[in-house]
Amino acid sequence: MTATRTFTTDIPGAGGNRRQLDQSVLTALDDLLARDDAALLSRYPGEVGSRQPVHTVYVPANVFQEDIVSNWGEQARAALALSGADPQTFAAASGVAVNLVEQVYERVTHKLLTEPIEDLRIDFEDGYGRHADTAEDSLAILAARGLTRSMRAGTAPPFTGIRFKSLEAPTRRRGITTLDLFLGTLAETLGCVPDGFVVTLPKVTSVTQVQVMVELCHKLEELHGLTAGAVRFELQIETPQAILGPDGVATVAAMIHAS
Repeated sequence: MTATRTFTTDIPGAGGNRRQLDQSVLTALDDLLARDDAALLSRYPGEVGSRQPVHTVYVPANVFQEDIVSNWGEQARAALALSGADPQTFAAASGVAVNLVEQVYERVTHKLLTEPIEDLRIDFEDGYGRHADTAEDSLAILAARGLTRSMRAGTAPPFTGIRFKSLEAPTRRRGITTLDLFLGTLAETLGCVPDGFVVTLPKVTSVTQVQVMVELCHKLEELHGLTAGAVRFELQIETPQAILGPDGVATVAAMIHAS
């Protein structure tokens, strides 16, 4: 004769007793899924709850000026004046429904006046190209100083950052040097990395590059006296290797977790 384990509890109910799983069973199931629950929360934390930009403007580093936001705003408003000087003309040019055009027109004109650029990326990669090392060194410092001045003047967009050259062998040291000079100058002139600042890591081809980028951020924070975690970066997924590895695995997922 063998002992049996009770997994149910009889509870009174209309028409007689109704059987229901015992709480010990539910606890055991919770225990079995505890590791998966923790992994899900860690890997998929959900929205951070803070504002995210709706667009990013890439500007070559040699074109960047501290007043670029106001200049772009003026050009955008001039373009609007040509094709949509009033709500009715705007509706005809844009296809906005007539019953919404007043509201949309007001929001567009306000946006072009206050935030024509939401997220600005000072580009030292494809938009800038290859130049002499001395020229890029100087430009990295000048761009950081220009961003500092716009921050202090309150004219910088709410989100900023730079894109440096990739961690591929031919451009690795050049890119790291630029990032080092830029962040070092920000630390020296502004005393911190501004809120909403993001470094773009382009042309990623391996998970190891992402791991190296994490380590590089730590090193630069320590070197320049920046708060731990202040240097945030994003991955620019633009190579076949970042989508699918030689083993058929979706590399991008591993890259995101590594970051």
